Amino acid sequence: MEFRNQLRESISTFTYLESTFSLPNPEAWNYNLLNHGFLIVTDKRVEVRMRYYASCIPTIRHIRQVLRIALKHHQAFQVGIKVTDFHFFPVRLHIGTNSVMIAAQYSTDYTEPPLVYHSPAAFMALYTGRMADLLSRPHARAFIGLGGACSWVAHHWAGDAIFEDFMSGPSAQTTTYF
Repeated sequence: MEFRNQLRESISTFTYLESTFSLPNPEAWNYNLLNHGFLIVTDKRVEVRMRYYASCIPTIRHIRQVLRIALKHHQAFQVGIKVTDFHFFPVRLHIGTNSVMIAAQYSTDYTEPPLVYHSPAAFMALYTGRMADLLSRPHARAFIGLGGACSWVAHHWAGDAIFEDFMSGPSAQTTTYF
């Protein structure tokens, strides 16, 4: 116990526990993701922070709480799922005109048109439209797992619902196309 108290004192300035924004309730997350998933943390700094949260914050009792803090601080992590466990997650189908647009965007010859500056108002309108288009695609939730600026931009433009989408299970690209 003394070790934890000393660790809490010495490391708390590096873990940024200040309140950032209110994240929707993690009780809405897919429990299958937490039960069958493997936490993948490639950044050692993020791993140290997560271990600190789990060890030194007395109210933390479940990985869901650690992941909630990590999401609120836009830290990078992924949750991996074994191929044998894909049957626990429903396949996300995109039907109608949405599926045609998605197929066109994922074709090999599709190239994003560049942003062209004509005037400040026109550029902001084009930029806002481009961000809305990008974050409406099926892979947009992966930006949350990248952490940092990518996560912040996705959260800023897509709102809090993208966190729940990220924690709902593997994407259609994973479950359908492996």
